[in-house]
Amino acid sequence: MVGKVFFGKYLIIREIGKGGMSSIFLAENIRLGNQWAIKRIEKNNSKINLLAEPRILKDLNHPLIPQIIDIEEDEQYLYIIEEYVKGINLKDYKNNNKQIKETDIINIALQICDVLEYLHSRKPYPIIYRDIKPSNIILTEGNRIKLIDFGISRKYKNDSNADTVLLGTRGYAAPEQYGSGQSDVRTDIYSFGVTLYFLITGNNLNTIHKDIIIGRYSDTLKNIIERCTRIQPNERYQSITHIKEELIQLKQEKEKKTYKVYSGVKQKTIGVLSLTKRAGSTFFATNLATAIADKDFLVSLIELPFNEAYIYDLIGISNYIDLDYYSIINEINEDNHVDRDKIALINNIMYLVKDATKQEIDNWDDNKTIKLIYSAKESLISIVDIGYNYDEIENIITEFDLIYAIYNAMPPDIMANYNLFKKIQELNKRNNKIRFVLNNDNIGINKNVLTNYLGIKPDVVIPNFPSELVYKTAYKKKFPYSEPIIKKILDENFKSIYKELLPKGISDKYNKRKYGRFYRFKNKYNYTSG
Repeated sequence: MVGKVFFGKYLIIREIGKGGMSSIFLAENIRLGNQWAIKRIEKNNSKINLLAEPRILKDLNHPLIPQIIDIEEDEQYLYIIEEYVKGINLKDYKNNNKQIKETDIINIALQICDVLEYLHSRKPYPIIYRDIKPSNIILTEGNRIKLIDFGISRKYKNDSNADTVLLGTRGYAAPEQYGSGQSDVRTDIYSFGVTLYFLITGNNLNTIHKDIIIGRYSDTLKNIIERCTRIQPNERYQSITHIKEELIQLKQEKEKKTYKVYSGVKQKTIGVLSLTKRAGSTFFATNLATAIADKDFLVSLIELPFNEAYIYDLIGISNYIDLDYYSIINEINEDNHVDRDKIALINNIMYLVKDATKQEIDNWDDNKTIKLIYSAKESLISIVDIGYNYDEIENIITEFDLIYAIYNAMPPDIMANYNLFKKIQELNKRNNKIRFVLNNDNIGINKNVLTNYLGIKPDVVIPNFPSELVYKTAYKKKFPYSEPIIKKILDENFKSIYKELLPKGISDKYNKRKYGRFYRFKNKYNYTSG
């Protein structure tokens, strides 16, 4: 299939999905140059009404549903040409994210509610989707979803006592889809509940129904899932609108709780500076941002235009989201208002980071740097990766509440940058804004000798993590903090940071923790903190 041209204009680029009797291909219209998805469905022995999907979709107009633009066929297959949805499905998203925050699950759930509410309110007959599951929901740009694959959807008619065809996905399909009755809106509600359960646990309900245990998530969310997935349809929610109302209320309660935590806490702008080349400012900035976001605080992560672009590909944002960094930079260059809603928000982190494939940014100055930093000021903490570019921000150093100065213990690097060390030390004597971070600490470093030599005592020490652990997260397109053992160690070593940056109740919680696995890590990798 790859490389073939169908119907004189669609060049097949690659297969992007497969299941049952259908395959989905990414194709390019060679006349217009745009991309489309082509769903190829076998005609022979199909239990599904092959035209059901296009017939349903052609009458729908909703931003969370892909648009069909053409239908073709040959002797063996039916081809549906539709909008290409770029993103990651929720099944893969969960596999890449061991713990999804409740706020993110609520936002996803509300969007699913929106599209189901739209389908269920169609006249004269509601449309029952009948196959809600994580692999049929794509997370796209800006954390927006798209509901795909309407192959087994049907219109609900009151005079039907049972479904003509028994279809669905085991573990997500409601009991009535196995022959106990006709599917209706409550069928979708059941599968919706199982999908939320999967986002929390990584499991479906392909077992005997039992009490749902969902760990640290709220009782309200647990109760919503439990009621959605009851065996008897009349015991479930009777409309998706009711669920949506409860989710909105839950979201508002969590936002009020967050506001109370933020109240009385000064927003801070943090600079992360490398005192030596490749000292690790990006490693520190990204993992500190991830650690703070993990504690349910909104944080912004900013790369300046003169930095090398690392973060964009490091986290794999390019896999499922486009950034508006350059449109924001253009607004700043033209001295226009910056729309904060355009800033990419993923897992409590607002990303203002460069894309290495884009052209360099010219005509930049200090005032524009300040405007870029303040464009993400709704976050509790803004973390700016300065890198090895102190000269670029020296004139605006007063804009930062704190500077974390990163250095490693390699004598040649230290000697080559000794003047910068002294300059930063003098700055710290004047305003006490500098916190020194020794990166890549290992058993070969005598910190007493190093401290006497530099006249610097590190406020924070980061171990030299084994490359096998760091690479493991890199291959997953994640920051190292997502690896459980690294998370434990960084939380231990970041205690002084949490105490200085986070509200007292939160920082106290982490200062009291014990880290047993940390000591097992020390023994396994011969790590020492000196």
